[in-house]
Amino acid sequence: MNRIFTYICLVLLGFGALQANGQAKAGKKPVKKGVLFPDVFFAGSTVANGPVKVKDLETMLRSKLQAHDSSGTSYKVLGFDFTYAERGLFEDSAANLSFSFDYLTQYCPGDSLSDDIIKNIFDRLKAGDTVYVDHVRLTGMDNGPKASELDSIVFFGKSLKLAIVH
Repeated sequence: MNRIFTYICLVLLGFGALQANGQAKAGKKPVKKGVLFPDVFFAGSTVANGPVKVKDLETMLRSKLQAHDSSGTSYKVLGFDFTYAERGLFEDSAANLSFSFDYLTQYCPGDSLSDDIIKNIFDRLKAGDTVYVDHVRLTGMDNGPKASELDSIVFFGKSLKLAIVH
C-alpha cells in the first residue's frame, strides 16, 4: 500500500512539473522576425485597397507604382501583374440573369502600365469592375547608403485591390 501511494505521488509530482514548465514557456513571448512586404501605391495616391472612383483610378493608372516600408525607405519596382476584372450581366435562354467576369491579365515590366493597356483600358472602366495589382517584384532601395547591398535581392510587395465605384 505504501508503494502504491509513493508511485501515485511521483506521478502527480511529475505532471505538476510538466504543467509548471509549460506555463513558464507560455509566459515568454516568442521573438517575431519581421517579414518584409512593403506597401505599394500608385504615385500621388494613398489608396492601397478598397473602393475608388473612376476618375481617381484613371489618374492612378497613368502614374507609376511606388513602394516603401513603414520607415519610409523606398524600393525599386521591377514589374507586376496587372489584372482587370470586368463585370458583365448576362441573360441565358431561360431569361435568367447572371453576373460573369471577363479577366484581362498582363505582366508589366518596370513601374508603370504597358502602352497597350493605357490605350484601351480607359474606355472600359466602369463601376462594379475591379483592378488587381499582384506579384509586385521589388529590389534594393531607390535611395540611401545601403542601396548596393540590396540590389541583388528580389522580393514581393503588398498587392493592390481596387474596386471601382460611382
